[in-house]
Amino acid sequence: MASVRNISTKDFQLKVILVVLFLMLGWVLLEYTSLLYRSYQIEQKKNWFISENERLIRNNDELAKRYEYYKTDYFFRKEAKRKLNRKEPGEKVMIISGGDKKIISQNSWDLSEDMLSKWYDYFFNEEY
Repeated sequence: MASVRNISTKDFQLKVILVVLFLMLGWVLLEYTSLLYRSYQIEQKKNWFISENERLIRNNDELAKRYEYYKTDYFFRKEAKRKLNRKEPGEKVMIISGGDKKIISQNSWDLSEDMLSKWYDYFFNEEY
């Protein structure tokens, strides 16, 4: 009887050790998969930051090009013509309305009394 009891205790101890080992193996696998998932998430965030950085660099280059363009004399003159109805000396402006053509020959760079009154009316007159 002692040998049967001795075998069953050894068998029981072996089963307990196997169960503990399987539990430890399960815990290690769980931690490993958790680390893999965190690594995947970090890789995704890294890729997002890289693409966002590239987008911001492209945007920055675009804004730098615009800034350089806005500093040019060409832009200044173009905006003065467009917004302030200015023209360069020697330049003739054609206004086409309803099929007839008129050539305006007065120089808009000179601020005449007429131009000042137009600006005054534009800002302070309630008709507009």
